[in-house]
Amino acid sequence: MKLEYIIILILIGYFYKVSVRDYLVEKKNSKFIRENLQISSKVLTKSGIVGEVVSMDGESLVIITGSEDNNSYLEIVIDEIKSILE
Repeated sequence: MKLEYIIILILIGYFYKVSVRDYLVEKKNSKFIRENLQISSKVLTKSGIVGEVVSMDGESLVIITGSEDNNSYLEIVIDEIKSILE
């Protein structure tokens, strides 16, 4: 009976460690993006859209995406940026 409790405690500890680590990595990434995001930066959103930052206003920004002939402007929240590509 004690073995089951030990296994359950180990599993709870593992899941706690994984969830805290993911939170810390996401927080670190968000801080990096906020500090290094500039106009003309190429970004990748969490939904997979690649675009170039055209303007920034507080918590939102406008990116341009698409080809030279067919541009789309999207206004998104800074928290939706997954990574800075350039």
